[in-house]
Amino acid sequence: MNRTLNVIALNPRSRTPLHVQLADYLRQRLQAKAWPVNEPIPDEKALSKMAGVCHLTVRRSLKQLVVEGRIYKIRGKGTFVRDSQGEPAPHNPRVAYVGVCCGECPENTSAMRRAQGIIDYCSDHGVIPIRLAFHDSQSEHACIERNRRILSGLIVHGFPFCRREPDQWVYLGKLGIPVVVLGGCLDRAPRIGSVRPAEEEGAMEVVRYLRDRGHPKISFIASSLRRAEPRLIGYQEAVEKLGMESRIYHAKPMNSIQDQVEYGYRTVQALIERRKLPSAIFAQNDVTAVGVYLALREAGVRMPEEVELIGAGDDPEAWLLLQETPYPISTMALPHRQLGLETAKLLLARMRNPKLPPKDVVLSTSLVHRATTKG
Repeated sequence: MNRTLNVIALNPRSRTPLHVQLADYLRQRLQAKAWPVNEPIPDEKALSKMAGVCHLTVRRSLKQLVVEGRIYKIRGKGTFVRDSQGEPAPHNPRVAYVGVCCGECPENTSAMRRAQGIIDYCSDHGVIPIRLAFHDSQSEHACIERNRRILSGLIVHGFPFCRREPDQWVYLGKLGIPVVVLGGCLDRAPRIGSVRPAEEEGAMEVVRYLRDRGHPKISFIASSLRRAEPRLIGYQEAVEKLGMESRIYHAKPMNSIQDQVEYGYRTVQALIERRKLPSAIFAQNDVTAVGVYLALREAGVRMPEEVELIGAGDDPEAWLLLQETPYPISTMALPHRQLGLETAKLLLARMRNPKLPPKDVVLSTSLVHRATTKG
C-alpha cells in the first residue's frame, strides 16, 4: 500500500533550487525505507500538492532519482521503488528492462542530459531503464552479469568507452541481447549498434569559420588528447586541407574538471608571457575553454576583437564553473538529450526486431556563437 506524506517543507528563499531540495527530501525518505521495494511512491500530482510546487518541478526531481537508480517508472502505472542493488525485484516478465551502463550522472551535467533522453524515450514506450553503475571494466562486467537474466537490451553510456579493449567489445557482442553504445564506434564493434555526435565534422566547421574570419593560425588546446581524439582529427584534417599551420597544446590525461580549467588557464598565461598568443583558439571542451577565457580576461585581452575563442560540448558543467549570465563562450554544441533519445530509439527497435543489423547513427553538431566570437 502506498504511504502518504503530509507536507514537504521546501525553502523558496534558499540558493538551492526547489527541484534539488525536493529530490534531497525524497532521497532521504527512500534511504529510510519509507516505501517498500516495488511499491509506488506518491504520484506527481500528490507530490506537487505536498511540496507546494508545480508538476514540472516534481518531474525534474523524479528524473534525477531515476538516473540515480533509486526509483523506476512504468508508463500509466506510476513511479516505484527499486531495491538497493539497482534491480527491480521480483522480476516482472511482462515488463522489458534495459540496462544503462554509466558512471555518476550529477545534476546539471552533459551526462545527465544524455541520461534524461534515454529515460524519457524508455518511459514513453513502457520500458524500464536500470542504471548499472560502475567504476572500471571489472565492476561493469559484474553489474551486467548480476542483472543479465532480466535485461532485454543494454546501453553503454559514456563517450570514453570508445576506447574499450578488444576483449570488452567481444564480451558485449556475445551477450545475446541487443547492445547500443552511446558515443561508440561501429567499426570497432561490428555486432553492436552505436549513436554518436559528428565531432570530426564539427571541428572542421570550427576551423573553417575561424579561417574565413581571417585568422592565419588556430591553436588547439587539449587537457586530454585521448578524450579529444575525434575533435583533434577534425581540427588536423581541416588545417591540413586549408594549408594552415597546426598548433596543438596538450597535457597528460586529466579527469578532474578543475585540472582541465587550470590547464587551459596556464597554457594561455604561458603563451601571453612568451608573446605567442594566437588570434584564434579552439579548446578541446568547454571546461578547458573556461580556463582559457579566464586567463584572457585577466590579461585584458578583448574577446572577440583580439582573440576569438571556441569551446566544444555546450556542457552545463562549464556554465556552473563560470557563473556568468549570459554564458559568454562560443562552442561546438553537442545534442546531448537527442543523443540519449536516439540511443534508446535504436536499442528498442533492435529489441522489437533482433534481425535488424547494427548501424552507426551520427548526429550533427552546431556552432553556437556567443560573446567570444564575431559570429
